[in-house]
This record gives sequence, C-alpha cells and structure tokens, in this order.
Amino acid sequence: MKIKELEKLRERIEENVEYVDVKPFSHNIIGMTLRIIAEEFGKEKANQAIEDFICYTLRKKRRNKMSKDFNTLHEMGICSKEQALKAYCTSQSVFYPPHPDYVVKSMVAGFKKYWKGKINLEKLTELCYLRDLEALYKYFGQFLNEEDFE
Repeated sequence: MKIKELEKLRERIEENVEYVDVKPFSHNIIGMTLRIIAEEFGKEKANQAIEDFICYTLRKKRRNKMSKDFNTLHEMGICSKEQALKAYCTSQSVFYPPHPDYVVKSMVAGFKKYWKGKINLEKLTELCYLRDLEALYKYFGQFLNEEDFE
C-alpha cells in the first residue's frame, strides 16, 4: 500500500517537472510533493526523486540549449562546425564530468567522416561511444545532417 502511494507521489513530480517555469505553481506542487515524500518515506526517497526527475530534466534542458548555442556559433560564422562540436563535447555545463580527450577526439573524427559522407549513423554512434542511435539524436541532434531526420 505504501509503495503505491510513493509511486503516485513520484508520478506527480514527473508530470510537473517539465512545466517548471512554464505552468504556474508547478514548482510549488513539486516542492510540496517532495516534502510529503521526505516526511512519509524518508529523505533518501525524496533525494532519489530529485535525482530521478528534477536533475535529469534540468540536465536535458541545459544540454538542448547548449547544443543549440554551440551550433549557432557555427551558423553565425564565429567558428567551424568542428570547433563548435569540440566546444560542445568539452563543455562542463553540457557533460559532467567532461569527456576524456580520447573520447572527444574520436567523436570529432567520427563527425568529420560523417559530414563528408564516409560513414553512416551507426558507425558514428560507435565512434561517439554511445549505445544506440537514440542517444546520438538526443545528444548530438544539432550536429547531424538534416536528411537524417527525415
């Protein structure tokens, strides 16, 4: 019975987290729900809910914004596409902890081949040390060719 109650509370957080700063009172609902979880189930469960929903969503929003910002630098002619990608890959505000140098080099080399049409998305996914295509689109969508979204 208690497990169902905890799951309902977690669902309430999950439903509202995407709407923080969009819908009024969403942050209040989340705060009150976290307080209930902490009082009823302990601080560890509340902290886990924060990590599972809030931190993940904020990282996702920041990553999407940063990806667009870095790609905009290229589009404005401030830097090359390769430089924008490298800055994106090494940015601590996008990836924390930042990628090791050998991973960044592999990603940049992979994208250079991809942009020249020498490798496909599956090979690029492998060179970026990602598990699947979904992750490639999620993390690097701004750097993929438009025809790969059709």
